[in-house]
Amino acid sequence: METLSNIESFIATVEHGSFSAAARKLGLSPAAVSRNIAQLEKKYAVRLFDRNTRNLTLTPLGQEFYSEINAGYQMLDQAFENINMKNSVPKGTLKISMSKGFGKDYIIPALSGFLEKYPEIIPDFSFENRQVDLIKEGFDAAIGAGIELNNTLIARPLIPMHIIAVASPDFLKDKAPIQHPSELEHIDNIVMRSIHSGKIRKWLLAKSSDEIFEVNQSAKIILDDTQSICEAAVRGFGIALLATHDVAYYLDRKELVRVLPEWYGDMGYGNIYYSSQKNMPLKLRVFIDYIIDYFKENKYFEKLSHYNYV
Repeated sequence: METLSNIESFIATVEHGSFSAAARKLGLSPAAVSRNIAQLEKKYAVRLFDRNTRNLTLTPLGQEFYSEINAGYQMLDQAFENINMKNSVPKGTLKISMSKGFGKDYIIPALSGFLEKYPEIIPDFSFENRQVDLIKEGFDAAIGAGIELNNTLIARPLIPMHIIAVASPDFLKDKAPIQHPSELEHIDNIVMRSIHSGKIRKWLLAKSSDEIFEVNQSAKIILDDTQSICEAAVRGFGIALLATHDVAYYLDRKELVRVLPEWYGDMGYGNIYYSSQKNMPLKLRVFIDYIIDYFKENKYFEKLSHYNYV
């Protein structure tokens, strides 16, 4: 019977695409993963991977071997995980990526209850407005939107991502009511530059499924941070297009008001993203469950819908 470590190294390499990625997943060195697979190949006198300096691909025999052993391995792995969960206390460092604004307004407030329940978990939060590679960068999870899904990622929705137009009451008080998004081309706007592409963000606003308009904003100020755009809008520099979760605090305090209340942009959902690995660390499992329950209890999905601010 082949050792479990050799099988684990083979399956992890298939699923993550390289020795180095498999090593990060298993907590081994790339050399150890490569050695485990070499032992499999030597014992059975087969080549499981075709290797070159850039690519690692399964041979036909390797693909057949993976197909035959994967289901059994996953059942065995799940059995080990079930035993571990029944006898383990969630602990360790939990590395999560999210934007600064979302983390400050929605995740940090959830921590008091979470840490009271799981005192041996150490949150290690990275606040940055970018998409991260969970596996390559060693994150347990990421919270945000727009991360491209593949067969190794799972997304669990937390909030709707609705884009709305807002401005300060002082900015609007001497102006005629804005009736259509086309009018934003002729008024001061606080415009967002994408930190990913460096380009000005373009937004599609919809009034109904039959009426969609691409907004062309006239820029008074260009910023690449949503918190800074909120602050600029509160100070009366112009109209801003932002997600409801970014502006809810200011709308509730009447520091901002909604413009074009019948129009909004639907950007999908704000999610918590994590790897689809079967042996999910217990610290991550309890965090995901806690955050999803916390958002449900606080009814953020309903509160942060654009309908709540018409």
